[in-house]
Amino acid sequence: MAGICTVAINMKVTGIGDDIDVANSQVMTVPVEVTKGYSIVTTKATSQALPLGDIAIAKVYGAYIKAEVGVIYIKIDSSTVEAITSANAHLILNEGESAYMPMNGAITSHSGFMIDVGTSLDAYSYVVVGSA
Repeated sequence: MAGICTVAINMKVTGIGDDIDVANSQVMTVPVEVTKGYSIVTTKATSQALPLGDIAIAKVYGAYIKAEVGVIYIKIDSSTVEAITSANAHLILNEGESAYMPMNGAITSHSGFMIDVGTSLDAYSYVVVGSA
């Protein structure tokens, strides 16, 4: 039986002239594997890999990450353990912000996602989807 994953993004901008309302959703009906969790990062300036569980990096469709506490810095297509800051992060999520990052399935050699934090004990939740 194939799993189904639906990713929906809605954005609405009002009060600055012309209102903007954008809605998009994508349904993936191929066999879906999922890994989810919550991570408290105990040491800042030492990045860690986003946990993928049993999903091989070449099989990742995308990752949803939410900054639960503090600031989360993300580098994409990296496996290097290093300090990630606002100066070199590809994506910065402030507390309460989230992002879904789809991966290019044609590129099977990407390295993954590395995560660092603004302050020790900052935390994030995540959901990674991919194929078996």
